[in-house]
Amino acid sequence: MDGQPKIKELEKAVEEAVKKALSKVKVPSREELKQLNSRLDALAERVEALSK
Repeated sequence: MDGQPKIKELEKAVEEAVKKALSKVKVPSREELKQLNSRLDALAERVEALSK
């Protein structure tokens, strides 16, 4: 199990590199998408209330 810490380091480095690359091409993060979804849900509720 000597290689286990190295594998974890490599996984973390890859995750960070992918995150950075996605950020550069303006792909929203999971958290940003969750926030947008919440805002859309609230807006849909308001529109529904207005249409009654």
